[in-house]
Amino acid sequence: MSELITAHQSIEPAEAAKGADIVFGVPNCDSWETIQSAADAISGAVNAINPSLKTVLVYSDAVRDARALASSSVGQPLLLPSSMLPLGRLRTPIEGLNNAQRALFLIGRNLEGSACIVFGSEPANITTQSCHRLIEPLMNQRFDLVMPCYSRKRFEGLINNGLIYPLIRALYGKRVRYPIAMDFGFSSRLIQRYVQPDARNGTSSGDGPPIWIVTDAVRAGLRICQTYLSAPVHATRDPTELSTVLAQVVGALFTDLEHHASFWQKVRGSQPLPTFGKPVPVKEESGAVDAHPMIESFQLGVRNLSELWGKFLPPTTLLEMKKLHRMPPDAFHMADEWWARIVYDFALANHLHVMSRDHLLGALTPLYLAWVASFALESQRTAGFNLEQRIERLCLAFESQKPYLQSRWRWPDRFNP
Repeated sequence: MSELITAHQSIEPAEAAKGADIVFGVPNCDSWETIQSAADAISGAVNAINPSLKTVLVYSDAVRDARALASSSVGQPLLLPSSMLPLGRLRTPIEGLNNAQRALFLIGRNLEGSACIVFGSEPANITTQSCHRLIEPLMNQRFDLVMPCYSRKRFEGLINNGLIYPLIRALYGKRVRYPIAMDFGFSSRLIQRYVQPDARNGTSSGDGPPIWIVTDAVRAGLRICQTYLSAPVHATRDPTELSTVLAQVVGALFTDLEHHASFWQKVRGSQPLPTFGKPVPVKEESGAVDAHPMIESFQLGVRNLSELWGKFLPPTTLLEMKKLHRMPPDAFHMADEWWARIVYDFALANHLHVMSRDHLLGALTPLYLAWVASFALESQRTAGFNLEQRIERLCLAFESQKPYLQSRWRWPDRFNP
C-alpha cells in the first residue's frame, strides 16, 4: 500500500467522503495494522474493477492513532473513524456488530454512497478476492444485495444448515444459503430502506444476528445474488453455550416471522438465486464425530422436559420423540419432516405466548441436538455423503411442512394435528 498522506485538517471528513461510490465498514478491525491490511485488499479489488471509484473505509472509534484521518493516492480508500461521519438519529449506541452495521447504513445514506460493503467477521477474511467478489455484482451488475456463499465442512455451521437456512428459505421463498452472514454488500436502494424504522421493526440489536437484512430485501422485491467466498476465519474466543446461541438466533428468527406473517403466509416454494464464482474446495477432516453425548442430552431432555413440551407440541410429535428416545444409539434417526414440524411448533408457541420466551427457547436445545446427532450418524453411515444434497433434502422437508405451520398459525384452536 502506498504511504498514507494525512488529510488537510481544514477539510471536514464528511465533506471529503461525500459522494463515495463504495463505503466499506470494518467494525472488527481493531488496530491500525488490520485497517491498513483491509485498505490494501480494497485497493487491489477496486483497481481491478474501476480505479476511478471513490471509496471510503469506516473503522471503529476504538482504534486510536495519530494517522486515523488519512487520504491516499488514486485507487486507495479514504480512511475515517465512524465518529467523524454523520450518523443522523441513531437511537441505540454503536455497541455490538448489529448496531455497527446500522450505523454504517446511516453513514452510507448521509454520504450519498452508491453502495456499502460490511466485513463483520474477522479481519483475516478481508482479502482482495473477497472484496472483488462483493463489489463486482453491486457496481457492474446492479444487484441490491450480495450475500456470501461458503463451502463448509459437514460439521461446520450446523445451526445455519439445520435451522436458519431451511426456515428462512421455506418462509420467504429465496434460497439465500447463508442469510445471516457477517460479510455482505448492498446498494443505495437498500441503504435507504434500512434506515427506515419499519425496515427493521422488531429486529434485534447489539450482537444479535441481522435476520432483517435478507428478509427485508426479499419483501421489497429487490435484486439479491450470492457470491462464493472462502469460509470465514473465526478468532479463538471463549466458547459460548449452545443454548445461548440458539436462543439468540432462533429468537431473532421468530421475531421476524411474527412481524411479517402476512408476507410469508403467501409464499409458495422457493427459487434459486444468481450465484457467482465457484465453490472454494475444502478438505474434510478425518475421524468420526461421537454422537452419543448429543443423544444422551436429548434423552435427558425427554425425561425432564416432556411435561413442558406437552404444553405446545402435539401428541403425535411427543409420541415420535418417545420412540426416538427408545432407539438404540447406532440406529438413532430423526426424520427431516419431524424436525421441521418441531421448529414450526416452537414458532407457533412463541406466537401464542404459551410461556416465557426464555423457557421456550431453552427447551429447544435437546431437540436440536437430536437432529445434529441424527445428521452426524447419517453422514458417517452414507458412502459418498454430499453435504449440499443432504441440506437440500432438509430444506424440501421444511417447504413441504410449511402448510402445517400456516394452518396452525391461522387457526390455532381449530387445527388439531
